Amino acid sequence: MRNSIIYLLIFLAVLGVLSPIVFLRTWPLTHDTSRYIVLLDHFRAAFLQGIIYPRWLPNLYGGYGYPTFLFYQPGFFYFALPFTFLPGYPENAIPLAVIFLFFLGTAGAYRLCKEISSDNMTALFCSLLFLLTPYLYVNFYVRGDLSELMAMLLCPWPLYFLIKLKKNIFSLKYTISLLAALSMVFISHPATALFFILVFCVFVIALFFDLPLASRKSFLINAAFVAIAAGILTSPYWFTIFKMKPYANIEVVTENYFLWERHFVSVPQLFLRYREFSASVPGRADVSFQLGAFHFLFALCGFVAMRRKKVIAVSFFLYLFLIFLMTPYSAPLWRCIPFMKFVQFPWRILSVTATLQVICACGIAALFSTSFSSGRKVSLMVMLLALMLLWYSPQFKISGTLDIDASLREAKIPEITRFDTYTAYNEFLPKAALGKTFLSSRFNTGMLSLSGSANCIPFKDNSEYRLHYQVKAASRVVARINQLYFPGWKVMVNGKTISSLFLEKNISEDPRIFFVLPGAGDYEIEAFYDGPPGHFKHNIINAFLMTVLGVVLVYYRRELSAKA
Repeated sequence: MRNSIIYLLIFLAVLGVLSPIVFLRTWPLTHDTSRYIVLLDHFRAAFLQGIIYPRWLPNLYGGYGYPTFLFYQPGFFYFALPFTFLPGYPENAIPLAVIFLFFLGTAGAYRLCKEISSDNMTALFCSLLFLLTPYLYVNFYVRGDLSELMAMLLCPWPLYFLIKLKKNIFSLKYTISLLAALSMVFISHPATALFFILVFCVFVIALFFDLPLASRKSFLINAAFVAIAAGILTSPYWFTIFKMKPYANIEVVTENYFLWERHFVSVPQLFLRYREFSASVPGRADVSFQLGAFHFLFALCGFVAMRRKKVIAVSFFLYLFLIFLMTPYSAPLWRCIPFMKFVQFPWRILSVTATLQVICACGIAALFSTSFSSGRKVSLMVMLLALMLLWYSPQFKISGTLDIDASLREAKIPEITRFDTYTAYNEFLPKAALGKTFLSSRFNTGMLSLSGSANCIPFKDNSEYRLHYQVKAASRVVARINQLYFPGWKVMVNGKTISSLFLEKNISEDPRIFFVLPGAGDYEIEAFYDGPPGHFKHNIINAFLMTVLGVVLVYYRRELSAKA
């Protein structure tokens, strides 16, 4: 009953901080404008066509297609997808998904803090502290980066399940839950995941040494299994990025404006409570990148009060180290690690420090003496939360509003007449298309063009995601699929696959896919984006590795049970 009341309070608190989108039914105008609205609609359309993992969006870039989800994190889109099938799409889908995400994240912070502090009231206070983290609202109300927002809100859950696993080493429930939570962080946002991996590994080591000698090996094996399995399960996302990166214009987002050394945070910025809506600009106060003065103070006090508790001590020193990484003093360290350039903005580390600072804040439970009554505790916590709401009030400002339905209609109606990609600098554009300009979009040409005497008849199952045509040719015909070529396209004529080498050879002048029908006759043409090359083999290997891991884990558990 008590937990139900606490979750109700958390839900009401979430509704309160998100009141503009809950009660006023507005959507904030952010740096990303309608990106997530439009991409979710594309993701949904592809999914409805039976594509479980949509990677290629055929109507972007003037209708010539774009490999958005070969590179872009799919986590938020999978999470929001069920909400698109509720009444009121598209207006309600993303707002409902975000509200649920905030509740899920705050509930995760509560569960985590309860495990650490063993006190419901302290855990509730710390979870509301997490809900008031300033960077949450920078991501939501200013940047509009819903993927990073999701990763940030999910960070408490893997640490919670890791602590539960430490206490219940042979629990299959917590092993699977930890695997699911860690995998969701991995596919939500790559930068958050990168720094969270560090946090996760350090936590594993800390908890390992906090266990009796007899239990350490079992815990380490379980944790290693989860980490490896999460990497394997999410490899269709992260491995594809590394594999396909050479074929796209992705390096552009590590240069000029996106150079990491231009976006360090000064020490005063970590505590100033101003907030602007401009972009991150070196050397001036722009977007708020604060830890939160109250958050830092509670983290410090909690550490001092309960520094002997290993989880809190480790969290505090990790917290300080990650703060250091956001400042210019860490530049030599950033230069030593080449792939760090893809983080772009060191202040993205704030998405991980949010969880660490509320873990440290759990230590304030030790500040309340046994003579401190529950009533006085509640009164003090309510006063502190009210003071924090007042102090952090600038973070709840909205610069403008966006009509979700109108934005989607505007994007869809002329979509294939514009060369929109919903990327910052067209970073996913196939390199074969660099420097080549189309005079017109695909608006009046359709997906398949034929030069020569031929008729084209679509089969009933033909769609923009999987082309299927019958062509009746009276002579030799050049057929052109009006989509950009990218490794992974599969084109079949009369059931025979045209080799990728042949398709790549023909794109020197025109980045679209074309091939020749050699003479008169009937031809059946199928074409679709099949996924990154070798993905089927990769999935088989993944399935094999997961099976081996599972068998080893089950065998090891049985061996230990037999010894016990």
